[in-house]
Amino acid sequence: MLLNILFISTDDRFILDMIGFNIENSLEDCSIGIFQAQEELDILQSLNHDDIHLIVADMNIDEIIVDEFYDRLQRDIKYRDFPFVFTSSIGEDIEIASLKGLDNFFLKPIDVDKLLARLYEILENIKKDIQKDEYSLDYFSEDDDYIDVDDIF
Repeated sequence: MLLNILFISTDDRFILDMIGFNIENSLEDCSIGIFQAQEELDILQSLNHDDIHLIVADMNIDEIIVDEFYDRLQRDIKYRDFPFVFTSSIGEDIEIASLKGLDNFFLKPIDVDKLLARLYEILENIKKDIQKDEYSLDYFSEDDDYIDVDDIF
């Protein structure tokens, strides 16, 4: 199974490589695809074409105001429950994250073990949801009993 992470950043190549390597080695039967985006158009294209499962975003990118972009995505029903993890090197972003209810926020320097644990938890849940969707069968056979709503009224 391939799980794709969109990494929104301009300068954190170490975190990008560390996430891919460590998470892929932790999740059984999974490969991790990592896409990097630095501009809003790149992010939207990736979301629409690359089957992204998780976004890890640096809140301090000159080209985009990440928390405002997050707010716009939250207004779209397609992305309302989409998992995000935020990073920042600016202490004031803790307040922004708190006001917006962003639970997945990591201040730099990042505690790598905590970040990996959270990413692993999110991706493990995504993996379970994908597997559940792959194996669920929603159909009736001719022999199934069912109640016709018109018969009730």
